[in-house]
This record gives sequence, structure tokens and C-alpha cells, in this order.
Amino acid sequence: MSESCGTNSEKVGLFQIVVLILSIVVLGALGADAAFKLPKEVLDILQTLDTLVCVLLLTDFGIRFYKAESKLAFLKWDGLTSSPVFRTCRF
Repeated sequence: MSESCGTNSEKVGLFQIVVLILSIVVLGALGADAAFKLPKEVLDILQTLDTLVCVLLLTDFGIRFYKAESKLAFLKWDGLTSSPVFRTCRF
């Protein structure tokens, strides 16, 4: 295993933390919707929140794709190693 695997081209900032938290909130909302019978008003609020988070995630993807040096490498999916943390590190 390599001690140093290079520098990550993306830094974790406030925006990524907010996206992570909102993603967890949406997953919790989907779980609550599946597990419980919720009133229509609550479902409407959860659907609006879900839509807003989806727009935010799509915008984040678009910005990161636009800034990527290699568009093809950015879109490549090979499991866990394609995450931003492991993109430059091969174990």
C-alpha cells in the first residue's frame, strides 16, 4: 500500500458538507414515507424538499462536470474507486 497517493483535486468544502447532510435528510424522509402513513401535507413538504435537493445535486454534478479536466474520466464508473476521494489513489 502506498503511504502517499497524490493530492485530491477536489477539496471538501461547506457546499459538499451541505449536500451530504441534505442527502441524508432526503434518505430519512424516504424511509419515513415508506415506514409510516404520513399526512398529505407532510408528504407534499417532503416531495418539495426532495425536488430541491435533486436540483441541487444535479447542479453540483453539472458544475463538477464542467470543471473536470477529462470529461470521460469524470464519467467513468468503476465502483468505489471512482469517488472523488479515491479517484487519484489506487490501492
